[in-house]
Amino acid sequence: MNLSDALSDTYLVGYACDNRKTYATIEKARDACCECGVECIGITLERDMASFTIRGGEIRGSYHQEVSWRRAESESTVDTCSWSDEIPDTFLRSYACGNSQKYDNMNSAQLACCDCQDCAGVTCDNELKGCTIRVGPTVEPSYTKENRLPCLPRMLQKIVLLDKQFKMHI
Repeated sequence: MNLSDALSDTYLVGYACDNRKTYATIEKARDACCECGVECIGITLERDMASFTIRGGEIRGSYHQEVSWRRAESESTVDTCSWSDEIPDTFLRSYACGNSQKYDNMNSAQLACCDCQDCAGVTCDNELKGCTIRVGPTVEPSYTKENRLPCLPRMLQKIVLLDKQFKMHI
């Protein structure tokens, strides 16, 4: 995850992912921000000038000499992909961009998907953990009900869902 240059005398409003934990290094805060996913907008060096927190809101001026870093613009939002609604009990068969990594949450997988030109969507387990990025264009039924496709980039909404009983356009 890339961060902007330091923004002196600023702070980001609100904590990301309800995480008020402080981190001793910017690297540890960056890891936590990445794990949090798109809710994390950036990192603020607290007024004690010794601890970092992950943040989720807009940037504001600080009277306490705090310093903030925003997540790189391409990583701070998945709006460029514009995600569909969840499509339960389905999956996309193959991994995108040769990436078989399992992400801990859907948001992290969505960010990875947006960075991969071949990605057609995200497949997660029923708890929306263990998410992977996938290629399409065919969404297939999951007979084991272990996987589901939580979302697709809107540009691929015209894919066809194949089922033994019927075909349905999304």
